[in-house]
Order: sequence, then structure tokens, then C-alpha cells
Amino acid sequence: MKILFVSLFLPMEKSYHAGGRYVFELLRQLSQHHEIHLATRLQEDEFPSLDVLGPFCRKIHPYTYPEKKQRGLFDQLALVRNYLGFSHFADRLIRSEKYDLVQVEWVETALLIRKGRTPLVLDAHDVITKPAERLALQKTGLAGFAARMSFKMIRSVERHIMGRFATVITMSDFDRNYLLRMIRSRRSERFQFRPGLT
Repeated sequence: MKILFVSLFLPMEKSYHAGGRYVFELLRQLSQHHEIHLATRLQEDEFPSLDVLGPFCRKIHPYTYPEKKQRGLFDQLALVRNYLGFSHFADRLIRSEKYDLVQVEWVETALLIRKGRTPLVLDAHDVITKPAERLALQKTGLAGFAARMSFKMIRSVERHIMGRFATVITMSDFDRNYLLRMIRSRRSERFQFRPGLT
């Protein structure tokens, strides 16, 4: 199969990001039997790391962002803009080439990826509604009202994203059950808990 992986973080064997190490292992194993293509965000100084991925990927589509040691408010807004830009970049890529399967890593990556003819799989490393719900339950007063509004908005966005995917993979059985309750899906087989790599 010709599979496109869309990863919000650069897959690396010794990544500072646990998800990056996890995706690297997925690519390494699946490349033994499939043609792997990769779209990934990476910092401008991380380009040399792409050489390590060469043996596992037929083609790599990089999307760069500037390195920042500390992020202020405007930097955070720029980061959100970069996430959206990458999601749009991936959506255009999916529509411009023919893939047998597209696997999207992280819920945030899928914000602007539209449903099409190619089967889409979402690897939900985190359920983004969970921390928003915790905050909504903890806060009171005006801050509590704002947290509840934020929680409802994030839950609505995550529900919308889940509806576009043929399969959603979670990192824990708890996350799978949380999503099933949140989505109220009759197709429970769509949500799969993957306890580890096989």
C-alpha cells in the first residue's frame, strides 16, 4: 500500500517528544511492507534529521517553522497559525496525489483536513477535550464561565474532526471510551485502542 503519514512533530528515534519516537517506530516497521510517504512539521535546523528517515520513506514533504526557546503570546498565536498552515498543506497534498491510505498523527493536525475518497485514519495521541473539561470543572466565577465556553467549543471541534475519519486509534482504553461517550457513535468499531506496536 501507498501510505501517507501526516505528523505534527518530526518522527525521530531519539526525539525529545515521545510522540515523535512513537511515529518513527511506526514508519520503520510499516516501511518493511508498504510504500511510506511523510508530511511533517520540523524546525528549520532539523533538516539534517530527514536523512535518517530516508531509508523508510519514499518521499518526505517538509513544512518548516522557526525555532523558539521561549514563546510569548504573539509567538503562541504564530504557533497556532503554523498548525493551521500545516493542516492545510497536508490537505492539499492528500488531494494532489493518489494514496491508498492516509494516517494523521494528533487531533490538532486534522483541523483543516477534509474527508475525501482516500480512507483516513486518525492516531489520536491525546484527546484535546479532556484537559479543557478538567479546567471547566476546576474554575469558578468568570474564569469558570470562560473555561466552560472553551470546553464546549473544543468538544464541538473535536467531534467534528472525528466525524471525518474511517478509523480513530487511541493510546488508551480510557481515551477510546471517552471519545465514544463524547461522539455518541453507534459505530464503536471505528474507535480502536492500540496498546502498543506489534
